[in-house]
Amino acid sequence: MIFFSFAKKALFRLLKLFGANRVAYKLSKSTVISFDSQKVNEARAFLENYSPNPQTSCVCINKIEPQVDIHIIIPAYNVEAYIKECLDSIVLNPTKKYTYLVTVINDGSVDNTSKIIKQYEDYSCVEVINQPNKGFSGARNTGLAHIRGRYILFVDSDDMMDWRGVEKMMDAALETGADIVRGAHTVMLDNGGLRRFIANSTGNIETTKLGGGPCTKLFRSELFNDVCFPEHYWYEDSIFDQIVYPRISIAWGINENAYYHRNRLSGITNQGIKKAKSIDSYWITEQLFHERAKYGLEITNQYYDYVLHMVKLTFSRIRLQSYDVKKNVFILFCDFIDKNFSNFNSHNAQYKEIEKIIKTRDLGKCISYARWM
Repeated sequence: MIFFSFAKKALFRLLKLFGANRVAYKLSKSTVISFDSQKVNEARAFLENYSPNPQTSCVCINKIEPQVDIHIIIPAYNVEAYIKECLDSIVLNPTKKYTYLVTVINDGSVDNTSKIIKQYEDYSCVEVINQPNKGFSGARNTGLAHIRGRYILFVDSDDMMDWRGVEKMMDAALETGADIVRGAHTVMLDNGGLRRFIANSTGNIETTKLGGGPCTKLFRSELFNDVCFPEHYWYEDSIFDQIVYPRISIAWGINENAYYHRNRLSGITNQGIKKAKSIDSYWITEQLFHERAKYGLEITNQYYDYVLHMVKLTFSRIRLQSYDVKKNVFILFCDFIDKNFSNFNSHNAQYKEIEKIIKTRDLGKCISYARWM
């Protein structure tokens, strides 16, 4: 399975190298659809029945009482195979330069995760919170409810942290006054093999190039004084591009490894395309659009480009869903963009094709674009 997955990615990179993917896209069939307000309502009803929109908010009030330099938040659910390695990477060779607190949220685990975490309760720097299962967002939000660091670091329970890089991130945050500092990271498989270093730019980073996930980044705590993860959604990391990044002044990068990310084939990224909840990719785009107004965030051309990007990303995420699911998601995206971005035109060549696809209502090309481009 692992070999097949990497072979498939290697083949696609080879096709792109020789431009074969572009040829395949150009030769793909157009399927232009038309719809009216009734069809839009029918599309929404179909998708709500298929996988309902959770309609939960990211607006909240968190308590911030800085007591240490870094507050590390780790959600943990059924990770008995990984949680020890994760916590050991933090507490066995700790930083002597900065103070820190680790909050581990045991999110209703039913394997040996809770027993393993309990072994770390004797460390003064570790706080363990046990709660019924609330999902990834609910666990992170428990950690955010009472923030006790000047800066926040999110660590996934199947990954590992590298203090050398994190210290450099803190150094950069204090020297530059950055709201976010991103470090480099290393990707590895479940078995620890096939490690690949993902380099990072050094210096200022445009917010559009920060990337959506919270890991590998150090955040100024105040960024979360009124923001939490919308619960019961997949792709909850969308809050960064839609809510968090538009409100920052400085983002900085260092090229020091700060994180080891485990690429698990059982994760949402790899398995989500088979699940009905993959349409959350549309639901959360729509939900956070409405949330932005509560933060006084304006609709800009940069944000319009982000929405066009989400069209492609969503269709990549739902590529194994039925044609009816794809058609109805497409109808909602077209209607959403018509109603909220009718006066915008993308000036980014990267999104011109998606813009054309939406305006011409070409579902066939949309499906093909997500597959090949």
